[in-house]
Amino acid sequence: MRKYFYRVISALSLIIVKVNFTWSLECTYCPLHATEDECNQMNVTQICVNETKCGYARFIEKREEQHLPDGHNKSILTVTVKKGCMEYDYCTKLQQSERGLLLNFTQCIFCDQDLCSLEYPLLCMECNEAIDEDCAVQTSRIVTCGPQQVCYEQRDRLTYKLKRGCIEPSKCLKKNLCQYCNTDLCRIDARWPPSIDIQMKKNEVTYEDDNFYENASRALHETHTLIVILIISSFFFTIWRE
Repeated sequence: MRKYFYRVISALSLIIVKVNFTWSLECTYCPLHATEDECNQMNVTQICVNETKCGYARFIEKREEQHLPDGHNKSILTVTVKKGCMEYDYCTKLQQSERGLLLNFTQCIFCDQDLCSLEYPLLCMECNEAIDEDCAVQTSRIVTCGPQQVCYEQRDRLTYKLKRGCIEPSKCLKKNLCQYCNTDLCRIDARWPPSIDIQMKKNEVTYEDDNFYENASRALHETHTLIVILIISSFFFTIWRE
C-alpha cells in the first residue's frame, strides 16, 4: 500500500501546475529618418509633401519571450510610434505587411495640415486650442513617477475616456485596457485620443485580445483535466495489473 500511496502523491504533484504570463511594454518614440538628438528632444518640425499629411501611427510588436528561473514566462511587447508626414493608408499597409507583428492595437490619426510637430502627442501646428475644443493636444504637464512606478494610460471600456499618470506595473490590468511604458517620465494631462471632427481623419484597427486570454485559459483548464484523467486511469490500470 505504501507503493500505491507514493504513486498517488506523485500524481497529485503533477496536477499542481502554476502558469503565470507577465506582459510588459517597452515604448519607442522616434520619428522616421530623425537624428539621435531629434529623437531625444522630440520637438522637430516637418513640412509634408507628395500627398502626405501630418500623422501619428502606433502599433504593438511582440519582440521576445523570456523564460524566468522561477518557471514563469515574460513576453516583452514593443510599442512603436511613428510621428510625422505619412500617407493616409499607412496603418492599412502596416496591418497587411508580413512583419509578424502582434497587431492587437494599430492606430493612425491624421491632421489636415502640412506643418507637423513631432512632439508627443500629435500636434497640428495650425490647431487653435482656444477655439477648437477637439484640438489634438492641450497644454501638457510632464511629471516624474516615483520609485517602482511607470507611466501608464488606461481607457474606460464604456466611455472610452483616457487616464494617464503613474502606476505600479502590477496594477495595470489588461482587462481594463491598461498599458504602460518602462519610463518614469509621464505627460499626465494630454487628451488622447482626440475626438473625431471635420478637421481630422482617423483610421483605427483594433484587435481585442480578451478572446485570446479567455481561449488560452480554457485550453489550459482542459489540459489539466485531461492530465488528471490520464493519471487516475494509469493508477487504476496499474492496480488492476498487479
